[in-house]
Amino acid sequence: MTLFGRLSEKKNRVAAIIARGDAARDQQDWSTAISAYRDSLDKDPERPGIWVQYAHVLKENGQVGEAIAAYRQAIGRRPGDAETYVHLAHALKRQGNIGEAAGALEQAVSLNPSDIESVEELHAIGHPATLDRVKSSGNFDGFRPVSYTHLTLP
Repeated sequence: MTLFGRLSEKKNRVAAIIARGDAARDQQDWSTAISAYRDSLDKDPERPGIWVQYAHVLKENGQVGEAIAAYRQAIGRRPGDAETYVHLAHALKRQGNIGEAAGALEQAVSLNPSDIESVEELHAIGHPATLDRVKSSGNFDGFRPVSYTHLTLP
């Protein structure tokens, strides 16, 4: 078999393992999803999107510390992805680490200044968000963080 053939075969095996993880995740079978994603990452660790999926299912399974480590693996492989910093912040908040959560949200906002939800979350957790930077970006002329706690659904 040629090198190209072996690489293609490996890629297909990894894709099948990821598909198994995705199906288990969709069925909320967290332990099977964790196992499948971990197996795929053992074979091909340079997949930031799979690190994020792995982190999600770990978090859903109550393994918050492990999820945080997996989100950090994803960030190390794709540091410009603001959304992964938001996911990391949520896991850190769940663990009670508000200071680090605020830092992750700050990073998300610095990568995506138009992410109003992250700015509002920084405000809501009592962290002095860099609102001057956000205002000066031109994305939110006159922006004021909003609290939606007073709203009720019908």
